[in-house]
Amino acid sequence: MLSSTQSELDSGVGQNPPTTHTLYVGNLTISPPPTGSTNPPDILEESLRELFRTRDGYQKLTFRQKVAGSMCSVEFTDVEAATKALEELDGNTLNGLVNGGIRLSYN
Repeated sequence: MLSSTQSELDSGVGQNPPTTHTLYVGNLTISPPPTGSTNPPDILEESLRELFRTRDGYQKLTFRQKVAGSMCSVEFTDVEAATKALEELDGNTLNGLVNGGIRLSYN
């Protein structure tokens, strides 16, 4: 039988709650467009803005395009709003644009 401390760790109970209201958006490699179609250069950034701007507590999205890939973070008014967005949007494929879906984590 596990000790109560080990059981708490395994279940997440007793761990510190998140303390940041900012989310990091990962897995931003976009899927190639279907043959014969093209995506505008800013399709990923605009799709992310569209996804997050309607969320409760949304404040701002920061997007950087780098040679090694894209980086994005999203700031909310409080931890609760960030947590709700993480729970509801993690894995979103942006209508098939991101293969495997975006990965959200506390920043």
